[in-house]
Amino acid sequence: IYRLGRLVGRCSDGTFQVNPDSNAFYLLLKGILALGVVPDTMADHLTDLTPVDYSADAVLALEGTQERVFHLMSPRQTRMEEIVRAILPDTRFVPEPEFEKRLSQCLANGYQADLMPLADFWHHIKAAPPVIEVSAEYTWQLLEKQGFHREIPGPGRLLQNFLFETQRHDG
Repeated sequence: IYRLGRLVGRCSDGTFQVNPDSNAFYLLLKGILALGVVPDTMADHLTDLTPVDYSADAVLALEGTQERVFHLMSPRQTRMEEIVRAILPDTRFVPEPEFEKRLSQCLANGYQADLMPLADFWHHIKAAPPVIEVSAEYTWQLLEKQGFHREIPGPGRLLQNFLFETQRHDG
């Protein structure tokens, strides 16, 4: 059983899936792009960015082990502020009341399709902040024993095609 983290673009070039509109994280970022602001309290929200090629290579590296359950996710959690600044540099971090007011206004003005994933995410973390923390430490130890080492680039590379895809679909 391979439990995958939040899959994003390849390490090498950021190439992402051909159907980005089926990816929840892509839709969240698309909503942030459409709104142009993010609540400042979301800046420290940690997010897993697991490159698709890292996951595929890790599956192959674990193939010969006796274990049966693996958590394949990036060893590095990324702050939402780093993600937003890397691919949506014009986005502003604002106080929660300002964010909520702007979100409500835009939703009332007919931007539901682009903004609903962001609104859902926001309401979810406000109502029930995450309390379960998944650890992939054991899987990373197994990978190390197999000689598996990969450098994972930052969000600018991993997500570079998220913005490209957003512009291509909207423009």
